[in-house]
Amino acid sequence: MTRLAALLLAALAAGCATTGEPPKRYKPLASYAADAFVPINLYMNSNEQLSGTHERLVEYCAEKLAGSGAFVRVDRGVQRWPITLQARYQFREDTAGGDGARRVLSWLGLRLVPVYVTQVHTLTAEVLAEPDSVGVLELSVTVRDRVSLYDLGDPERGERAAAEALLERLLAEIAQRKLVPRWASFKPAEPPPKKKDVEGRPT
Repeated sequence: MTRLAALLLAALAAGCATTGEPPKRYKPLASYAADAFVPINLYMNSNEQLSGTHERLVEYCAEKLAGSGAFVRVDRGVQRWPITLQARYQFREDTAGGDGARRVLSWLGLRLVPVYVTQVHTLTAEVLAEPDSVGVLELSVTVRDRVSLYDLGDPERGERAAAEALLERLLAEIAQRKLVPRWASFKPAEPPPKKKDVEGRPT
């Protein structure tokens, strides 16, 4: 029994050896609201049956895009606007590197010693200006997610951070490549203010 405990602690320590770097961050989503893009139709993981963490991440991405103000309006699953964003979000854990075994060992150790598992998050998006495809983006980020008793209050915090990093990169690419027009270019210009007539003084 003592030998089993020693092996368990050694395996857990090996899982904790590398934490990895956080995903690179780009311009925050909400900062685009000052010069927002035109309204879009949004389709995310269309016709897919999702569940669990995958479903929650897809909903999180859609809500972040809609609530950030980066687009004047985001309509999901409705063909209302000339510009459409079709996106597919995926994520997987690297089981080949022993991450699955480390997760099991974490459960056996009552999650008192944190371990880290590798996750690959991928966002594939296509921008359509009906009926033509304007551009296709394939973005991915690899993160190290911590499995620990201390994360039970918010176990998907790392996944959401990875999703938000992908969305920031998505908007950065859209802006740089000018795949979606800015709303300001469609608004009518405001007429210049009228100059007030200055009354002459009586002589």
